[in-house]
Amino acid sequence: MDALADLNLFELPEQQTKISSKVSKALKENPDIRLGFDHCCTCATPLTLSDKSDKSCKACKRVWYCSKECRRQDGEAVLNDEDQASGHSAVMCHLLRLCEIDELVEDPKSTHQSISKEDKKASIDRINSEFESYPATLNVLMDAPCFQPVLTCPKEQKQRPSNGLEDKEGKLRTLTIHIIGATEEAELWGDFKLSHESCRNAGDAYSEALAELASTYSSIHTINLIFVGPSCPEKNRHDVKIIQKGNLNVDGKKRKREDTCELILQTHQSDYDTASLKELPKPDFYVFFNPGFTCPDYNWSV
Repeated sequence: MDALADLNLFELPEQQTKISSKVSKALKENPDIRLGFDHCCTCATPLTLSDKSDKSCKACKRVWYCSKECRRQDGEAVLNDEDQASGHSAVMCHLLRLCEIDELVEDPKSTHQSISKEDKKASIDRINSEFESYPATLNVLMDAPCFQPVLTCPKEQKQRPSNGLEDKEGKLRTLTIHIIGATEEAELWGDFKLSHESCRNAGDAYSEALAELASTYSSIHTINLIFVGPSCPEKNRHDVKIIQKGNLNVDGKKRKREDTCELILQTHQSDYDTASLKELPKPDFYVFFNPGFTCPDYNWSV
């Protein structure tokens, strides 16, 4: 992460906060306390939401205190001999500040007046990198030998795609990928527009990322990306993009392909369960960008 490099850190320190005995006692009584969010970061006093505006950290604006005195005490925290930070450390404060900036930049209602031009540009680069990493990850399908049998001979497609292409035997080929746990604000990135003119939305970015795969495996004339998750758009989408198959370098000779590949992006707002599977085409691959194993709010039992 660039932010860590700016701080001369190669990885996030395992411990950035040393809590006081008072806070430790409060945590034993109530392990669900969220220090700095619903309880004071310094003394663990429960926070009154209506009074939080003037008691946040002045730097990151995401950690909260019950009083200005607690904020002052936390601001005076220094490293001890074990290199463990007392209270709200500078490293965590800096990272939380980046989170605050990124949320403001992504918010279409924000005026960005509190953000410098340099911080805004850096934030846009971080957001672009995160969003573009989702379609770029699909290229792993080309790298692993275990995927090759499916890619070289995907299942037949019963219905002709709009580009009307057939293989030599007159059979159409399609590759279906289920992207499980997808969300509108992550894999599909909502209304946020990337800074790159070539792929300012999710459809264009996935088309660009899958162009090499479509060009390499000539039998694939349709790629069906099906995004499934409870946080997908409320109204299911069915978008169609045409991927232009590019020039391939085979044995040192350029081979030009004039044909195209149809990319279909579908969304289904539902859990990935037995009921939803009955309505979806059978997949060739399952993709989990974020399985949710570390997310306590994701319910896999449904």
